Amino acid sequence: MGKPLGKLRRRHVAQRLGLVFQDRQDGFPAAVLETALIGRHPYLSPLANGGC
Repeated sequence: MGKPLGKLRRRHVAQRLGLVFQDRQDGFPAAVLETALIGRHPYLSPLANGGC
């Protein structure tokens, strides 16, 4: 077994856990590229701009 979730660093959890909703009920419109870039956030340094 692995470590309890509470013992892991938040960054480590964010890099391994993902959620993609199947509904199309967004609170804001986003392009596919923008949605994909959101998944890059856990891998970026705090001062990175996202690569776009």
